[in-house]
Amino acid sequence: MKALKVLTAAAAVALLGTSAFAEFKASGYIRSGVESTIVDDGSDADPVSELTTAVNGGGYNLGLGPDRTRIALDWTEEKAGASIRYTNNNTLSVNDGVWFVSGNIDYAFAYVNLFDNLLKVSAGKNNGGEAGTEGDAGYDFGGLYGARFSVYPVDGLVIEANISTNNLPTDKHATLDALSVAAKYGNDTFAVQAGYAFNGSLYAGFSLYSVENLELYVEANYVDKDIAGVVNKKAEAVASTVLTETVSYNIDPVKFGIVAYQDLTEDNGYLAFYPYVELGLGDVLEGLSVGLDVGFVTGAKDKGADVEDIISFTPEATIAVADNASVQAFYTFQKQDEETTHVVGLGVKYSF
Repeated sequence: MKALKVLTAAAAVALLGTSAFAEFKASGYIRSGVESTIVDDGSDADPVSELTTAVNGGGYNLGLGPDRTRIALDWTEEKAGASIRYTNNNTLSVNDGVWFVSGNIDYAFAYVNLFDNLLKVSAGKNNGGEAGTEGDAGYDFGGLYGARFSVYPVDGLVIEANISTNNLPTDKHATLDALSVAAKYGNDTFAVQAGYAFNGSLYAGFSLYSVENLELYVEANYVDKDIAGVVNKKAEAVASTVLTETVSYNIDPVKFGIVAYQDLTEDNGYLAFYPYVELGLGDVLEGLSVGLDVGFVTGAKDKGADVEDIISFTPEATIAVADNASVQAFYTFQKQDEETTHVVGLGVKYSF
């Protein structure tokens, strides 16, 4: 049923694009590459090696990212518009029918602006909206099937209300659980965001813009035990709570920063830190930069988690051959308990 709804929304988007007055824009990107992995489990057995026509490694902050094909189509008129986005996370070598399925449609919706742009009404499979958090986690209410009402009462403020079918449980509070609300206020100095879904989840965020060259984002997400889908060591359902901080400072040609996660979920918690530094070497070769990504993940030992410490180092070199194309070479060393992993990769990204 959901597949039919998404495809119906996509068809509506396509019909809107036939309007002679609509402005059409296509965008997206393709990422892929080649990667060689060697895993030594610390025993007397020979290390396991693999060569793949894909990229899954690379640094957390500076890596181009794993294989992905994404296409977004947007139609805009004076008082209406529509958008659809398709994402395939399989490798480019995979072409066995899994490419073109409705689950790969991130969103497909149409919208109208009413009352001199005071109100926007969207319907279909909606995107994340305009009230999501802005850091590394990027919490929002995207992917909801239904309708969204966005109100812009004053400059810098947006308030959103969603009515969605895919938040509905099968047993109770059907009408209330279909609802979620979110809001964002921002100016040149800062922004705050918050969202609450009546089925049992909420998020909040803070963004700081006032310090030159500094980016600072703080995010939090809470999911009630009834829908979180996690249990503690006693097999009891527990709520999930995650905090995220993203900080970076750019003093051309050097940029450095860190992303940190604190998962406070009972018996499932972990801490993750991803510091990095990048140096631009445009004077040596146009578009060239080098960097080092570090990753450290540890289980919340005081809560009895079984997650083993993971540490990784990824030196990388990137050449931006154009504003929309880059190539990257990297090496990753990762250590988890007695297991050691070495990854050497070459990735390419092209945007349009």
